[in-house]
Amino acid sequence: MVRLSLTLALWACLGGAAFAGNPGFDLFHRLCVDTHANPAAAVTTAQAEGFVQPMTSITKDLASLNLEESQYRARLVDDGVLILVVGRKPFPAGQGMTMRACALAIMPADSAAEAALGDWAAVAAVNGDDGQPFYIFAGDPAHRRAAAQLSEDELTALARSGDLQIAGASHKPDVTVLIYGLIQP
Repeated sequence: MVRLSLTLALWACLGGAAFAGNPGFDLFHRLCVDTHANPAAAVTTAQAEGFVQPMTSITKDLASLNLEESQYRARLVDDGVLILVVGRKPFPAGQGMTMRACALAIMPADSAAEAALGDWAAVAAVNGDDGQPFYIFAGDPAHRRAAAQLSEDELTALARSGDLQIAGASHKPDVTVLIYGLIQP
């Protein structure tokens, strides 16, 4: 009993149990956050979870993410499909910064996964140009701090330290897209 409690406490401290409970968010966390949005690691993890290379026609709507060197994996589920997309893109808030990005599209839409993402981010949401919420922060869940109001120099310093992160959710009537990124110079 003590060993189980210690194991659960350790898992919670590492962020694994703190927001568990929503299958869509939990999968997103394993694929994107736990891999630090590293494309090779995310694809390897997805393939271990039963994801496969999809037909191009399935991924065409995700092209709007505008990721360079993008890779896709998909998995059919009982009531829909899950699509992983990973790649890189320039980060507009800092000159010379790039975002390693990882996204999980969940169809049909999963508003509970979106809520779980917001709870996990634990900082105030900022609305993007498209009106969708996103979170920009540094630190692990136990030591999270918002980064949305920082200067470009402060953002660059956080990016150089490897601790500038961004997360967001895009919702349409039939799909939820959870996005995680690690911003680096």
